[in-house]
Amino acid sequence: MKEKVLILGGGFMGIALAKYLNRYNIKTFLFDTDPTVISRHKKNKELNSVKFLNDIEDAFNIDIIIETVPERLYMKQDLFAKIESMFDAPTVFCTNTSSFLISEIGSRMRNKSRLIGTHFFSPADITPLVEVIPSSYTFPVYLENILLFLKKIEKNQYY
Repeated sequence: MKEKVLILGGGFMGIALAKYLNRYNIKTFLFDTDPTVISRHKKNKELNSVKFLNDIEDAFNIDIIIETVPERLYMKQDLFAKIESMFDAPTVFCTNTSSFLISEIGSRMRNKSRLIGTHFFSPADITPLVEVIPSSYTFPVYLENILLFLKKIEKNQYY
C-alpha cells in the first residue's frame, strides 16, 4: 500500500518528518495555518515531493494524519475535534505530543478509536525512535496500521 500522510504543523518537527518521509517516497502533504511557513519551505530541495496545502480540506484520501502543532492542549483538542469529521475511517490520527495524555487530547472527539500518540524523537529526520502510545479508546486495527507504517519507514517503535 502506498500511504498518503498529512502533517499538520510546519514547525521544526513537522518539517523534519516531511523530510524523512520524502526519503521513503511517502506521498506527503503538509499544512500550516501560517502561509509564510509554507512559502518558506516550498523551495527546500529536501521537501521536493511534499505537497504544501493552503487548506486542510485540500487533502483527500489520507491514510495517516500526524499532528505536530505546539504543545498546547487546547490547540490539539480543537484540531482533532475539527478534522475528525473531515476524514473518514480508516484514516488514523496521530499526535506527536510529549506532554499530554492521548485521552486528554481526544476528549472533544466523538470517536476516539482512531487517535494514537506517535512521539517522534527529535530530530525526527535523524533519530530512529518513535514512542507509540495508544489510548484505552484506540482500536487495535489502527494501532497495527501505525506499527506497520513505522516499520516500513524504518522507525524503531517503543510501544
